[in-house]
Amino acid sequence: MADTKPIDWEKFLSESRTLLDHCIDLLSKKNHDYAEVSDPFANFKYSAQVAGTTPAQSVLMLLGMKMSRLTQLVGNGKKPMNEKVLDTMADLINYTLLLKGVIEEEMKDYS
Repeated sequence: MADTKPIDWEKFLSESRTLLDHCIDLLSKKNHDYAEVSDPFANFKYSAQVAGTTPAQSVLMLLGMKMSRLTQLVGNGKKPMNEKVLDTMADLINYTLLLKGVIEEEMKDYS
């Protein structure tokens, strides 16, 4: 293992807070653009209906696609030309939050 300087933890936390703030802002803006006012998960429900899956599986599919993209961006050592790694990470964070919401809504339907 190469000698690497330990990360500045406080800087890491600060940058993580900035990223999470960006994610929440992006989530809100995309909800405004893509979701119905009465149902923020309507597009996932619709895509699930078309694909014959559940809304959670629909979100999981999108998470899988983003993970695959991240693997291509980071895993093979090539320098991205268009897609930013941080943008893909933000998308992963937001899809994870959306999955949480979809699952919570599904669980509420069963209780």
